[in-house]
Amino acid sequence: MIVIQPRGGLGNRMRAVDSAIALAEKLGKKLNVIWLLNSECNCKFQDLFIVPNKVNQLIQFRVIKPFGFFYKALRLYYSYFHHYYCFDQKGIEELIDQNEKLEELSLHNNVFISTFSRFYPSSPPFRSFVPTNHLQEIINTYKVNNMIGVHIRRQDNIDSINYSPLEKFVECMKEEISKNDSVKFFVSTDDYKVEVYLRNLFQHRIIAHKKKSLSRNSSLGIQDALIDLYCLANCSKLIGSYYSSFTDTAWQIKGIDHITLKSASPKSNPR
Repeated sequence: MIVIQPRGGLGNRMRAVDSAIALAEKLGKKLNVIWLLNSECNCKFQDLFIVPNKVNQLIQFRVIKPFGFFYKALRLYYSYFHHYYCFDQKGIEELIDQNEKLEELSLHNNVFISTFSRFYPSSPPFRSFVPTNHLQEIINTYKVNNMIGVHIRRQDNIDSINYSPLEKFVECMKEEISKNDSVKFFVSTDDYKVEVYLRNLFQHRIIAHKKKSLSRNSSLGIQDALIDLYCLANCSKLIGSYYSSFTDTAWQIKGIDHITLKSASPKSNPR
């Protein structure tokens, strides 16, 4: 048995679960998923995706701060009471570049992994993730196949803010317009001011999903994020943010052309 407890936001969790599915298939083991509802991703798995057939059991419960206590408690529970071979984030990071050693886990009957990282390759990535019918219907309303996706990460991601400033996106978008005067952009951002700025600048070229919430501590906010994620994945190209798992997940879903904007040095004033 493999038990995966994905950590972090939506993109982080998707790549952790995706890795666990691929590893479980490789080792011929059953897979249980522990999906914690917290301020990083406060939405039930089945409100986002159809539960993959490869998931033996989906365990969900709500937690409050401090998160670290729950991670440590889960590891203690599985290691001490059920004799699982446990990996926390530090342990996974030590093995990320040693995938062949991960396959040696077949020597252990039961494995517990708690991580926000991709630790095992899946080809193609995220093939087991299918949005719910309700969310897929909304995604299908956006005809973005010939558009360029733009993901601008803000809020608490300091690296994205500092290394992927708004002016670099504007510069890149203007360059795309110079190549194709009819180009349009599907914009995904967690900052309303950024969307308003781009609409004023590029007007009819900007398409965006109207959000009910931008909060990761809101079920509706996470569902809106998933809609954005798959709309970006359906674009012909993606212009993304540095140090964002959401950007990486968006282009990897269908392997679309992509560019991650990164300044040589951080900006003291990202706007």
